[in-house]
Amino acid sequence: ASPRPISTCCASRCTAELSPIVPRHTLLGRRDLSPSAYVLRIERGALRFTPGQYVTVGAAGDVETREYSVYSGAGDPYLEVLVKEVTDGSVSCRLRRLPAGSPLDVEGPFGFFTVAPEQARGPLLFVASGTGIAPFHAMVRSDPELDYLLLHGVRTLDDCYDSAAYRPGRYVPCVSRGTGGFSGRVTDYLRRHPVAASTPCFLCGNSAMIFAAFDLLKGQGVPSERLFAEVYF
Repeated sequence: ASPRPISTCCASRCTAELSPIVPRHTLLGRRDLSPSAYVLRIERGALRFTPGQYVTVGAAGDVETREYSVYSGAGDPYLEVLVKEVTDGSVSCRLRRLPAGSPLDVEGPFGFFTVAPEQARGPLLFVASGTGIAPFHAMVRSDPELDYLLLHGVRTLDDCYDSAAYRPGRYVPCVSRGTGGFSGRVTDYLRRHPVAASTPCFLCGNSAMIFAAFDLLKGQGVPSERLFAEVYF
C-alpha cells in the first residue's frame, strides 16, 4: 500500500484495516533505553510487515492492547516495538513488568505510513518527536542504502534512542531542553534549513509537532502530496 497524507496511531483507526489476531507470541526480552522508554523483543513467528507499519500488543488474554510502530527491521528474525511507559498506563506499565517467556497477543500489521519504491530512490526527510522515531528506525534498518535526513525532537540527549543506529550526519537530535545536538525544536531546524520542494517528507510523533511542521513545510513549497504523517496521541 502507498502512504496516506495523514494517518493516525491511536485507538480510533479505521476498523476496516483490522485483521484476525495472529497466534500468540512469546516475549523474548526487554531492553531499557531510558527511565521511561524501552524496547520489547518478541518472537516474530510468521508475521510479515512493511517498515512503517504498526502492530497492537498486549499481555495474553488482556482486553486492553496498545498500538506500536514496528521498531525492528523487515529482515530481523524477531519483532521489536518501542514503548514509552506512561504514568498509570495500564498497558505500558504491565508490559514492562512481564518476564521473558511471557505470552503476548499481537495483531497486525496495519497502516500505510510506508516509503514507496520510487520514493526510496531519492533524498527523504524524516521528522520525529519522542518515540515517533520507531518507524524510521525500522525503515533505516531494513534498507541501509536509504538517502535520508532524520530530525528527532527530544527534550534531552537521554531521549536519543539508539542514535548510533543511524549513519553519521544523517541523525540530528533537536534538543528543546538541555545541551547537545541542535538547540531547538525540529521546526526551528526546518526554518533554518529549508527543504527542497521535491523532497518526500515523513512526519511521526505528537500532533502539535506534526501540524506545525506540516504548515512550515507547505510554506516552503513542499506540496501536500509529498507530506505523509503518522500522529501519536
